[in-house]
Amino acid sequence: VANTMQQSKVTKKFELPLHIRKGVTDPALKLVLDKADPGQTGVVSLTALNDVLSEIDPAMLTKARAGSPSSTDRGSSPSPADLQRMQRVFSKIDHDGDGAIDLGEFMSITKKLMRQTGRSAPPERWLKSAFNSADTDESGRIGFDEFVATQTKLMQASGDI
Repeated sequence: VANTMQQSKVTKKFELPLHIRKGVTDPALKLVLDKADPGQTGVVSLTALNDVLSEIDPAMLTKARAGSPSSTDRGSSPSPADLQRMQRVFSKIDHDGDGAIDLGEFMSITKKLMRQTGRSAPPERWLKSAFNSADTDESGRIGFDEFVATQTKLMQASGDI
């Protein structure tokens, strides 16, 4: 009975809703999730995840990341201090705390920043276009990896890195 009670407290599966899974931009994490949940059911057993992690070749994860646009197109990388700043900014923009910036959050912060700098907000179609440019996985949301990639490109364009 004690063993049964103990087992009932242990989560043997976790749910990863497809809209969140589609927002995963790290190629190594995508590889692990694809192997742990090949049918993309949104439910991953801890046993399957453990099996994948124990069997996967670390070189395969490195290769997956090396081939990703976010790592090869960037050139220079932001410093750890830049990444910390980006995380703070991202968290402030992500009002609902779901780990991604949706179009409404993006438009709201952009308009607010424009007002604060005494500029008029760009047309809505421009804001949507800018949002879509940052949303490289076309999930309708900007994940942190996409945010960092976009900020890095802006920093490179301005000569900050």
